[in-house]
Amino acid sequence: LVANGRLVANCGGVSQLPVPPEAFHSCVGEFLREQPWHKEKLRVYNGNLAVIVFHFRVDIRWDSSFEELRDAVDVWEEWMDAQSSAAPPGVSRGYFTSADVHWWDTNRSMLEGAYLSIMVALVVVCLVVLLATLNILTTLYAALAVSTILLLVIGTVVGMGWELGFLEGICFAILIGLSCDFVLHMAHAYTSAPEKTREL
Repeated sequence: LVANGRLVANCGGVSQLPVPPEAFHSCVGEFLREQPWHKEKLRVYNGNLAVIVFHFRVDIRWDSSFEELRDAVDVWEEWMDAQSSAAPPGVSRGYFTSADVHWWDTNRSMLEGAYLSIMVALVVVCLVVLLATLNILTTLYAALAVSTILLLVIGTVVGMGWELGFLEGICFAILIGLSCDFVLHMAHAYTSAPEKTREL
């Protein structure tokens, strides 16, 4: 603490740490009035210190792979949980956030959405083909074709060592639509053909 009259007066008459508990919040308020550039790290609400912000260097970037970001988030979550469980009641609600993990959250949502989209797409394909063709065998073939397309493309991506990222998530969403569209047209055209046999 810088020893000046107003700061000492607001800090319970002391010019260095520790500050008496009853003067703590007024001391922080006066400190921030004198050195406002610290307001980003010391957040005051209704005259009381509410948030202390700590900055750390991390070994991830916003464009790191999904797996790297996920592992880093898990490590930080475990560390924060351990610190919060051992902290006194007044400071036991700490959390971490970073602009570097915003894309991870988007990628996670896209991955979960891709899995859900695959399941929904297979159900919808079966229902639409069955209603359009009234043919169970054609419906099974269409569902098998869509499933095979999805599995082959996803397997190829995994086999090539690609890691799920933003663009891969978008490609999976497009893949679901393209695989369903072509198969549905083929199934409908096959059952609607005027010929009695498959021979030309």
